[in-house]
Amino acid sequence: MSAANTDRLTGFGNRYMMLDDFENAFPQCTQNGGLTIGIVDIDFFKAFNKTNGRMTSDDAIKIISDAIRNSIDGVGQGYRFNGDEFYLILKNTDKTQIKAIADRISETVKKKKIINPGSKIDKYLTVSQAYIIAEDLAVPDEYGRVFNKVDTALDSVKENGRNAYIIGTY
Repeated sequence: MSAANTDRLTGFGNRYMMLDDFENAFPQCTQNGGLTIGIVDIDFFKAFNKTNGRMTSDDAIKIISDAIRNSIDGVGQGYRFNGDEFYLILKNTDKTQIKAIADRISETVKKKKIINPGSKIDKYLTVSQAYIIAEDLAVPDEYGRVFNKVDTALDSVKENGRNAYIIGTY
């Protein structure tokens, strides 16, 4: 069961595990301050993958997943989606904590100096991030709406230059 719900490259959960975790975290978080849904997306990763090949791309994904894991340790869980996209479920975090997490992820990736010749914004690999704080979810069915909102927020970051993050509320 664990293997079916875990991404082998990163050790993060997959979308099926995320749905289960969301449904399990929902009752506890709505009573204790809410939860935050986040996305970390590697900027211009398709070009990076095409230029550098799958092995180097896999190494980059591992580096970024480690940066995420270390940044959310103790407050959340990461999940790998669609190759270069990571979703996060953070429990009982406020805007200040989320800002610190987003900054740590960005700074860790920046310090690795992974050259990305396909990037249109930087010499090195960068990430775009979006977070939605959902303090008052009424029912677990709102899962889809919260994720649509965080996807829209990420689109906004990408449209406005990438290599940044946004924090919103549901």
